[in-house]
Amino acid sequence: MKILNDHSNTKHKAILYLIYSSGLRVSEVVRLKAKDIDSKRMMIYIVRVCAPNIKKVL
Repeated sequence: MKILNDHSNTKHKAILYLIYSSGLRVSEVVRLKAKDIDSKRMMIYIVRVCAPNIKKVL
């Protein structure tokens, strides 16, 4: 957990917490767009490249 607390950049810290808490792969986080986040439902939609389905997290 030291890596999560050592970052002073808020954006980087948020990305690290997102990866850790949701179990996302780095490649999924890199492809994440603002339209993939549904703040009303508190869901993140991940479109997978290798499989033709959508992964819902958080």
